[in-house]
Amino acid sequence: DRIWDRAAFSMRWIWAPLALVVVLANIYYRRQLALSGAGVFAILTTAAWALTPLVPAIMEGRYRKPVEGLLLMNLLLLIACRRYNDSSEKFETVEDVQDLLVPA
Repeated sequence: DRIWDRAAFSMRWIWAPLALVVVLANIYYRRQLALSGAGVFAILTTAAWALTPLVPAIMEGRYRKPVEGLLLMNLLLLIACRRYNDSSEKFETVEDVQDLLVPA
């Protein structure tokens, strides 16, 4: 039964490196995110992670929990942007980029 306690303890430390990677990737893929219409979402996630430590508590789980979902969604958007960058064809319109990010 102690395995769940150890897993919970180790999962606490995964969010800070993941948030750092997502914020840096938001900066790197900012043009693709803006073209796809996800730029506002990326800004919201970055601002939420930047402003959460300003709450009068030290990044406790109850203050971090609402932001974790935003972080995971932003990570999925960044994976789609990387897929866009890896594709050999270059798209000219916003609709072409949106079709790649959200396939029908």
